[in-house]
Amino acid sequence: MLSNYEDIEETEGSATFVYDFAYLEAKLDYVDKAVEANIEQLIGAAVVAGDGLVTKVGPRSLPKKTVEVQVGEVRRVRGSILIPICWAPISASYMFPRLEGELEFTESDPGNVRISLRGSYRAPLGLLGEHMDRMVMHRMAESTVRNFLGRVVDRFSKLGTD
Repeated sequence: MLSNYEDIEETEGSATFVYDFAYLEAKLDYVDKAVEANIEQLIGAAVVAGDGLVTKVGPRSLPKKTVEVQVGEVRRVRGSILIPICWAPISASYMFPRLEGELEFTESDPGNVRISLRGSYRAPLGLLGEHMDRMVMHRMAESTVRNFLGRVVDRFSKLGTD
């Protein structure tokens, strides 16, 4: 999906999928303009060291993990705005997975936009990591995505909804 993250080591587990969505009171053309103007701000990313983007992700009730985030080229397909997104931990990458996915903005009805994130990750630590993912970590991944989408909605809401 994004060039810096295409190589997946053979030792990583099988792909695990995650999906969630949230709603924003706004018109899709407004969302399109805001995304075009500054998607990095809307996803909560900050520029560090000149060219790298970072943000913090994690479940609402736990400390957040700092990740490098990459955003791909915005595409418009059949009334939807699609944005490839990838985040990977800056430290302790052997313990935390990288997520690759796509943000999608679609008008659900006039004046409301559905924001969804569909992605996948591979549990680190081989079979032990896959077992931990099934027991606990997948719920944390789902909560992380839900929290991320909630923050995106909050940032849009602070801009207003012309």
